[in-house]
Amino acid sequence: MVIARQAGREYPQLVAGDRPVGMITSSTSGIGVDSGGANGTWQGITVPIGTVPDRPVAVRTISGGPFAVCHFEVDSDSFQQAWEDAFAWLVDGGYECDDKPCYELYQQSAADHPEGKCVFDICIPLKREN
Repeated sequence: MVIARQAGREYPQLVAGDRPVGMITSSTSGIGVDSGGANGTWQGITVPIGTVPDRPVAVRTISGGPFAVCHFEVDSDSFQQAWEDAFAWLVDGGYECDDKPCYELYQQSAADHPEGKCVFDICIPLKREN
């Protein structure tokens, strides 16, 4: 998966503003990647591999492998609880998190949901079994 962020713009402004040519398609999703530590979350959009942007953007590739994908439809103040539930499920299932970034893949914003819910997946990289 490849994600892109225009310098100085976070996901909502990138999507709502002057859209980069060829980067936003029907399969584009918003994404927030945990950069770890004090770096916080890196927000952007998914773009197809090989996309050539028409302006300066930061592009980052997320490596493949097994991921636990936990789907949520929650109020905007329930993201922290969603993460806690996802990791509780992971531990209860006997899985181990790999040393790669976790991320949120946004499916639908609260503004577009009939009940005002945020619809997203939490994706947690898993260690491969030996």
